[in-house]
Amino acid sequence: MTVEELDALPVVFSFETACRALSVGRNQGYRLLKQGQFPVRVLRLCGRYRVTKFDLLAYLGADTQEVPPQPGNAPGQQAPARLLRPVRSAAER
Repeated sequence: MTVEELDALPVVFSFETACRALSVGRNQGYRLLKQGQFPVRVLRLCGRYRVTKFDLLAYLGADTQEVPPQPGNAPGQQAPARLLRPVRSAAER
């Protein structure tokens, strides 16, 4: 699987796609999963095996995107990344 294909993956995808990304055959992947030796965390959602993009990229050693420096920060210091949006109450919606 190419870097472009890895980058285009959705946040959660099928177990078979993870096997393809790791160059593991489907049957071998299921065998590793059954033995508890699959190299990436596998989730069971709605009766299907799924893998997250974060776990796969972390296993492959991909660099995470760095947050660009914000004005007013000390040189060499980066602002913390804002990963989650604030939750609004029903009254605010």
